[in-house]
Amino acid sequence: MPAIRKHRILSIAGSDRPDEHIVLGAHLDSILMSRMSDTALAPGADDDASGAASLTEALRAMLAQDYRPKHSIHFIAYAAEEVGLRGSQDIARASKQDKKTVVGALQLDMTNYKGSANDIVLFTDYTDSKQNDFLAQLVSAYLPDLKLGYDRCGYACSDHASWQAQGFPASMPFESSFARDNPATHTAKDTYANSGGQALHALKFARLAAAFALELGSD
Repeated sequence: MPAIRKHRILSIAGSDRPDEHIVLGAHLDSILMSRMSDTALAPGADDDASGAASLTEALRAMLAQDYRPKHSIHFIAYAAEEVGLRGSQDIARASKQDKKTVVGALQLDMTNYKGSANDIVLFTDYTDSKQNDFLAQLVSAYLPDLKLGYDRCGYACSDHASWQAQGFPASMPFESSFARDNPATHTAKDTYANSGGQALHALKFARLAAAFALELGSD
């Protein structure tokens, strides 16, 4: 995958087909919708430290089991999502230009605020319908106690859209329906304490991300 300085990328090389790639991502940056300055506090605990934590936990579990995928798996922490998906656009465009084979891309953006009855909500716009169906099958097989829902974002609301725009299958499981997401997002109140000092909801997404990586990575 392209090595771009402003991102953090950890890769596990595939044993059989290393030139076929699976991407799991979350974004590093946070922002305030008002009064943004060099000294303003934009903690971003849910948006998107929660997604980064879910991603890291999936990676931790895979490394603990010494998992060796057939395809190469890339864990990416993107920069500059909040100012127009710039980081993921750089990587997705470079992957397209270099004629990379990307088997699937998964975005984790906000995973720790359970604002609606459904545990995991799949966005159906700017995503790949077949891959969304695959994620639904993963939830049924690995997380049968969870409630799965569907919604639309209405615009290219996170880094999954960068991959989909380049013709790569992408999906984004989300913490709630779009209208009921964390009200503290993009404010100084988006803290771990305001998430109840726990990450139980985010753990659901870590498990789904691990299932995604394992199933695609194995074949």
